[in-house]
Amino acid sequence: MAVIDSNGNELGDGDAVQVIKDAIECGQGRNTVVLKLSRLRRSLWICAVLALSMPATDALAQTYSVNVNRTLDGLDIGVEPVAQSGLLVVKLTNKTEQKVRCDLRYDAAPQPLYRKTTYVDPGKTEQSVFRAKRKWLSVDVAVECKLVAQ
Repeated sequence: MAVIDSNGNELGDGDAVQVIKDAIECGQGRNTVVLKLSRLRRSLWICAVLALSMPATDALAQTYSVNVNRTLDGLDIGVEPVAQSGLLVVKLTNKTEQKVRCDLRYDAAPQPLYRKTTYVDPGKTEQSVFRAKRKWLSVDVAVECKLVAQ
């Protein structure tokens, strides 16, 4: 924010603060000072929001490959990876007559490993979602499904 005196000269930081204090004490130019401060706050707010949204935009606008390793123990389980921008959805379809437990392990370096357990009822489809926290180049998903002991 630049403060300009009545002659059109820009004041230094120390002089500007003193001029603002004097103007507020005298009641002159108070609306101008408040207006300039509100514009400064609004500009800083907009810059902060833009700066914070940039890494998220980078993580969301990415393409990557998906490698799925299945260990299904002979069960009729459908595993369908759906790669979306910024997240990976793995759809698990149980085509058996019993409830199954699927353990998923996501490896998307440099992001830390992520594990999730999903239970799928007979004839149902469940989803497991893995969200990007950093930029991925590829995601390896290990899916291991077993029957749930009754």
